[in-house]
Amino acid sequence: KEAIRNYVDYSQIKTAIIHHGISKIFIRRPVIQRQINSYSSENPLILLYVSTVFHYKHQINVVEAVARLKDKGFPIALKLVGGIGQKEVGNLLSKQIIAVDPNNEFITWEQKVGLTEVAKYYHSSNIFIFASSCENMPNILIEAMASGLPIASSSSRPMPEFLENAGLYFNPANTNEIEKVVEKMLKDPGQRNKLATTSFANAKKYSWEICADKTFDFLFTLSKKS
Repeated sequence: KEAIRNYVDYSQIKTAIIHHGISKIFIRRPVIQRQINSYSSENPLILLYVSTVFHYKHQINVVEAVARLKDKGFPIALKLVGGIGQKEVGNLLSKQIIAVDPNNEFITWEQKVGLTEVAKYYHSSNIFIFASSCENMPNILIEAMASGLPIASSSSRPMPEFLENAGLYFNPANTNEIEKVVEKMLKDPGQRNKLATTSFANAKKYSWEICADKTFDFLFTLSKKS
């Protein structure tokens, strides 16, 4: 709305911001977060990033940051879920994955996943990473919130508008920041529990019922004579 306001005079126009809803299949209450030393190479802590591969999604930076944490000895695995939006970026991501994980030990990339299957990924993971630097309403971020996951998120707008104080933020273009923020989460299960509980509560604001009610309410105000 702020961006469009530079081109449209809203002063004499009725407006409303109405957020999208999310499917109820994503809703799962947060589970108790465990100490990092309770995981192992055979049973790693799962980091998840769901998003189509574009330059502005910064999957390559996430892969590099996770590889560094793996080198530090953290028992973690990264699951990337999403198809290729930009072929050249997809090729670069494939090369990066091979470079840091040539034996396919801790990084997987699933490109063709349906909605129901995506929900299963959310519900079988431990931490969500969202590294996009350009969104309108980030439905994927809301899905992760509704799935009860602690979230490490891009600090770019509008992510903080939705996640609020329920995430740890990083500059998605800075691999060092991604690494530091995820490492902080790995070391502190108490913080992960708090973040997951708060983000799950925040996600309740976004349902299709609320979206529909607000849409029809706004249309009704437009139909009334001034």
